[in-house]
Amino acid sequence: MLPDYRYQNRSIVVLKDGLYICDSHYKRDDYDENVWSFQRFDLVKKK
Repeated sequence: MLPDYRYQNRSIVVLKDGLYICDSHYKRDDYDENVWSFQRFDLVKKK
């Protein structure tokens, strides 16, 4: 469900404030091997 070459599915961290997935994929145009960034996803309970 996530876009291709946007996230690294092996670099995931779960914390109290959300789910963090690494968005430093090597096939991105703006990839920088010196930066390892994460994007936070809010976890919500599905009804």
